Amino acid sequence: MGFLDRDGASQQYGAPTIHLNPPPSPAPQAYHLPGPGQYPGLPPPADSVSPRDLDYSKICREIHRVVCSSHAHRELFFEDRPERSLEWTEGNADGFQHLAGKRPIDHLSQWIFNAGDIAFVIFKEYRCRDRILWNPRHRMVSRPMDPHAFRESIALSSDLLQRAVTEVSKCAPNDGAYEVPRNPNESGTYYNLKKDDEIETYPPRFFYHHRALLSGYANSLGGLTQYQTTALLSYVKASQGTVFDQADGWIAQGKVHRSHLEMLFCPNDIVIAKMAGHLVAHVLRAWPQGESTIFLDCWAWGFDGNWLHRKSNTLTILRPPQEFAMIRDLEVFPIRFATQEELEMLRIRGQKFWGLRGQSLVTYNGWDTKAEQFYVCYSL
Repeated sequence: MGFLDRDGASQQYGAPTIHLNPPPSPAPQAYHLPGPGQYPGLPPPADSVSPRDLDYSKICREIHRVVCSSHAHRELFFEDRPERSLEWTEGNADGFQHLAGKRPIDHLSQWIFNAGDIAFVIFKEYRCRDRILWNPRHRMVSRPMDPHAFRESIALSSDLLQRAVTEVSKCAPNDGAYEVPRNPNESGTYYNLKKDDEIETYPPRFFYHHRALLSGYANSLGGLTQYQTTALLSYVKASQGTVFDQADGWIAQGKVHRSHLEMLFCPNDIVIAKMAGHLVAHVLRAWPQGESTIFLDCWAWGFDGNWLHRKSNTLTILRPPQEFAMIRDLEVFPIRFATQEELEMLRIRGQKFWGLRGQSLVTYNGWDTKAEQFYVCYSL
């Protein structure tokens, strides 16, 4: 995988991949399973621990990244939240208030290694172009606003936590259902100033579809895995809980808010599309993309005249103009919203189609479609 240009990361909905490998030396400190009452600042995990009960700040750190289209930035990663920088603003004629922190990070992997026994890292991204514009004399047009992170993602630095997430994952966190090789300059990676390292990051949408699986898996194991996983879910709850709870409530009623349309879909799920008056099942193989039109990269079994194989198909959903839409009224909806009659019809039709995947003898006795000619099948 390669670098991003200094122009910044992709503005797609997903989280970027960070280039990061642990330094060769010294050897990283191992995680030790604490005994009862030894979790720093946290109660010992019970059989079922609510994410609200854990203080995730004990085992995580934040890194702030500035995304800028200017070449003014010498550093992109900071320990502290970036603020307006006069040093980088006054030397540029692009009219933006450029952002910078006071504690830059030159090497991500070394910084995370030095952070000690942390389980995950939170990456928050800020854009210089989201700040108030300046006039050519570098005077403020209006009062500046506080910088606001437009995107965040989570990197897992604990082997136990990574194992738990991998065990329950239904899909890859960023690219789609499957890991695919990237081109050298393809978006979706962080630019590390010092070294071409790499680590995967997980956007909020990934945890929306894996919350229950992660919680159940962690509770079944207990110990440090449960502690770290519950701490991770505690942060997700604190940062995304309001949005997740709203989406859950509306989806339970069979409707979806127009801004939460993408939250209906997770790669590797089966979706049903309305095509020419028929319902056709597809497998979603990538996260939804698009704004006014949502694009779903899917595949379904198809016949090319000789063999049955997976045929790619891009399905689309028009984002509804009204605030809410009934999920079954969408052009494509997840199979869990299909009726039993629809599921049975799809199953019977699929079994017939699958039964013809090899060479088969098919005979017919009867009239053609126009009732003009009668066909008779003769036994050989």
